[in-house]
Amino acid sequence: MDKIAIVTTSWDDGHPCDFRLADELAQRNLPATFYVPLTGEGNKSVLPGEALRTFRKLGFEIGAHTVSHRILRGLEQKELSREVRDSKRMLEELLGSEVHMFYRLRSAVGFRGCADNADARSHAQLRPV
Repeated sequence: MDKIAIVTTSWDDGHPCDFRLADELAQRNLPATFYVPLTGEGNKSVLPGEALRTFRKLGFEIGAHTVSHRILRGLEQKELSREVRDSKRMLEELLGSEVHMFYRLRSAVGFRGCADNADARSHAQLRPV
């Protein structure tokens, strides 16, 4: 019996060099999720909305990665809500479609799989897998 192998990759921080990465992945027909904050750490450049829409058209998933690339542990509820909920909302506005995934800094956590962070899940009105 033949076994089926499924491979996917994920990339975070929305660095402008992801253009090249997306091209390489697309040429090899490899799926990927790009987790993008709305502003980079220390105001570093992140991928613009046009690039993210192009990535979506190429078949890549775009996930949220907070608004300002902050570590969520220890944030007050208001800031936690802003970082999680607003990152999802703002990306959805940029993309014109729903964002299903979230990558929390220092820990791989999806909107569908953030069982270890009920606060983040509730702020984004998400469901665990």
